[in-house]
Amino acid sequence: MTAVPDASWLYSLAAAIVVFPPLLLAGSLHLVRQRHLVAVLQVHGWPRAAARAGSVVVAVSETVIGAAGVAALVLGASWRVPAVAATLLYLGYALYTGRLVRAGADVPCGCGTRDHPVTGWVAIRAALYAAASLVAVAAGGTATALDGPTAALVWASGVVIGVLLWLLPRTLAIPDGAQIGE
Repeated sequence: MTAVPDASWLYSLAAAIVVFPPLLLAGSLHLVRQRHLVAVLQVHGWPRAAARAGSVVVAVSETVIGAAGVAALVLGASWRVPAVAATLLYLGYALYTGRLVRAGADVPCGCGTRDHPVTGWVAIRAALYAAASLVAVAAGGTATALDGPTAALVWASGVVIGVLLWLLPRTLAIPDGAQIGE
């Protein structure tokens, strides 16, 4: 039986699992739905040419960083470099969406396949992904040093937290006209 690594390494691994699969999924969706992301960025106020260029940068960055992180996890390589890149990307998203919220912009998010409005929860989710990315950087190692039960628990925890973060803005949005407590 393999010795269980220290807790900081396990947290780093779980954080890496939280960060990379959703980033790869978002990037893949943005690559497939490029026109949709261009339209969303235009609603945000970007000129068409800038929206086109921005959508390419976003889709390629998300896909490359997510794929590099997932590959590192699967192949047992270090995920530190993709985690640093993910930290910067998610921090950029947190700042950008936070600016939209502070400006009172009633615009779609452009995250994933369904449009939901940019709210404070979108900015908070991006900040939480950035924080998870930082945790992944802290003790970034390789994913192959775990025994079966420990690996299963860490992977399951990471996937569950990642899915919950992905769904956070949609689950906490209050429909138009609804009153809290209804």
